[in-house]
Amino acid sequence: MEKLAVPGAVAVLVGWLLGRAPVINTHLHFNLYMILPVGGFLVSAALAWIAFQVARALEIPTHGQQVQLGLAACCVLGFAATDYGVYQSTDLPRQLKPDAPVTMVHAADVMSFSDYMAGIRLGASKLKLPAGFKLDAGSEVTTGVYVMDLLGAAGGAWAMLFLMATGLPFCEKCGKYKKPAGSLTIIFRDEDEVKNGHLSIKANLEKGYEAAIAWILRLRADQAGVNSGRYRMHFQELVCAVCSECTLVSTVEKRTGEDWDELTAKKFTATSPVGLGPKLTV
Repeated sequence: MEKLAVPGAVAVLVGWLLGRAPVINTHLHFNLYMILPVGGFLVSAALAWIAFQVARALEIPTHGQQVQLGLAACCVLGFAATDYGVYQSTDLPRQLKPDAPVTMVHAADVMSFSDYMAGIRLGASKLKLPAGFKLDAGSEVTTGVYVMDLLGAAGGAWAMLFLMATGLPFCEKCGKYKKPAGSLTIIFRDEDEVKNGHLSIKANLEKGYEAAIAWILRLRADQAGVNSGRYRMHFQELVCAVCSECTLVSTVEKRTGEDWDELTAKKFTATSPVGLGPKLTV
């Protein structure tokens, strides 16, 4: 867990910087209907992506529930740190006497961060709702909305870390992230074709990693004449540079208009024996 200090600190630092960024810092706590913490989810997911890239560059493992929980907690802290950045960059009006001019002063110069959170951030306020409505909310309401933001931040960080860990396998034996070694895509005309292809690959996978790769290459040859279709299967092989253990990641996508949507239920991964090396030709 100590190794997470660097990516965790980066997540907190970036969160603080976002809080100090003009314009951006006004949307960090965007919330739909006071119960859908869109801002918290997206900001924390972005912080998790950044933290993951830092960990990957430093060869720090981010797999395993305990590690991901620790890193997700750092991302939630990074989201909370946005409020400290806002506090440091916020100007408040001040009038020393009734007839004196109004001047703007930094919030940090006239109150502590705890007073700012209690009196301004979590104090009674007028919340904006869709369709132009406004709601006079007491501190209990704003505090509840803030808690929802933190829960959304936790969900966003966890979801991003899970997706990144799935897409970039880590070799536990060698302590190295596996690097892409080869990939290919097979086009299918309709649902029956892709269903049969998917089932045949899974069946051959039970015979071993090499048998599955051989069947994928055979399937690509059989479908070589198909240049357009509603479905496609994408295969990527990632290899450990130390022990040559490979991970095969397979995804199925369906065409919807101009876009391709992944069918997550058909995604699978497979791991080769140590020393086998990449077998999937580009």
